[in-house]
Amino acid sequence: MAINRVRKFSTIGIVQAFLNGAVVGSPLRAVYGPPGNQAPGVMGLVGKTLIFSAPGPTGTVTFVASSGSNPDPQVLLFKDIAAQIIAAIATLTVTMSADGLTIQEATPANGVTVANTGTANTILGFDTSVATVGKFYLPIGAVSPPVAPYWVWIESGNDNMYTVFSWE
Repeated sequence: MAINRVRKFSTIGIVQAFLNGAVVGSPLRAVYGPPGNQAPGVMGLVGKTLIFSAPGPTGTVTFVASSGSNPDPQVLLFKDIAAQIIAAIATLTVTMSADGLTIQEATPANGVTVANTGTANTILGFDTSVATVGKFYLPIGAVSPPVAPYWVWIESGNDNMYTVFSWE
């Protein structure tokens, strides 16, 4: 049975990603590289897997050492992580914000699902107990009769937060 949900978000960008079925992992907080050319990155990701069970085509990313200009090829910078995910599943886009590593469909239609069995899940901030599921939300009235999930209302408040009401 479908139910009402209310969620709050800190940025309009993350609201947009949420409504378009993105999944959001951890922010990449560690910084690597020589002074003046540092970037967020992750140590310990090489050889680990990230498994996508939706959208199609499904697939597995097995992270490999950086072949770029990173002084330590065992540290994967955001650009390395994004390039390797997109190389494995070309229908995805990968961005990063203060909210975290965001993975969504290039043409949103269904939502992204990261399986809980990937060995990179803990490092990248995805669940290891259950799959991390992004849902694609149509606005109410986009199809008749409405099919859950859909968003009903979005508003911003004096707290600089965005509230999304949905039926799912």
